[in-house]
Amino acid sequence: MCVLEKKIIKFREAIEQCIVKSGYINKDGLFKKSNNGHEALGSFIRSQIPIGYIHEAIKEVFVQTYKIDEDRIYPPLGKSKPELKVVGKLKEKDQDICIVPNNINKALSSVSTYMGMKQDKLGISYLKHTLILNVRSQIVSIAKNTDTILERTFAEPVNLNLRDDEIILGEFFLLPISEIDISCARNNQKGYKNLSNYIIEKYINFFTAIRDKENKTQNEKIVSYSECCLILVDLSRDNPKIYKTTKELIDDGFVSDGFDKEISQLYFYNVIKNLYDKYLNIYSSD
Repeated sequence: MCVLEKKIIKFREAIEQCIVKSGYINKDGLFKKSNNGHEALGSFIRSQIPIGYIHEAIKEVFVQTYKIDEDRIYPPLGKSKPELKVVGKLKEKDQDICIVPNNINKALSSVSTYMGMKQDKLGISYLKHTLILNVRSQIVSIAKNTDTILERTFAEPVNLNLRDDEIILGEFFLLPISEIDISCARNNQKGYKNLSNYIIEKYINFFTAIRDKENKTQNEKIVSYSECCLILVDLSRDNPKIYKTTKELIDDGFVSDGFDKEISQLYFYNVIKNLYDKYLNIYSSD
């Protein structure tokens, strides 16, 4: 069983336990109780504990497969702090995961942002040699929130690309094609319902369109990432199934027979390899 599969299983177990018990153990080790499973799940998601499993999967692959030194990863393995604060054109923001250089010095500088002057403790050379990764998920009310999710994802790279479009950016999004059934969660019961083919195809089309910014036109580059990962997983199965190819989705009836976008370029391990290759190309070019 691969690293991602192990973390997905833990992710699902944590979600289901939260629903059944109407609560979860927070980061302080205390049990946080709610009125029902649905209410508890909302609080659990906001705690960032569930998505932490995907953070760890990404970091472990970079360390175990690509031999990245652990002391170059922020936050460190097994931890959610400290994050690296990066100054963009719009705002400064704590980034989900960063892999930093070990031979570039930080340089304090003043940056003109849309919010006024900001002090950047890293410097543009350091940032251009840093791999910056966003990690997100949506597990309930996916269809209802899709437009908002995609708009936010579309806007996120603008902040850094307007600062310098050579910064290497990655986006990882966990999309359960069998989302949590809210009606079951309200009754403290585990339950799932499949997304429509239309919604799944919409996400695939979108993430395909905003990846590979290095080969985009200047206008497209501003709103794009170096690589995008869409973790398409069926959580309703006894052993959650992670989809690697479009043919697998077609065979299981999750996209239409004529759907022609290939998801293998969005597959977790392929994306990490491509990010590593692009990162190394920049890292070793100076």
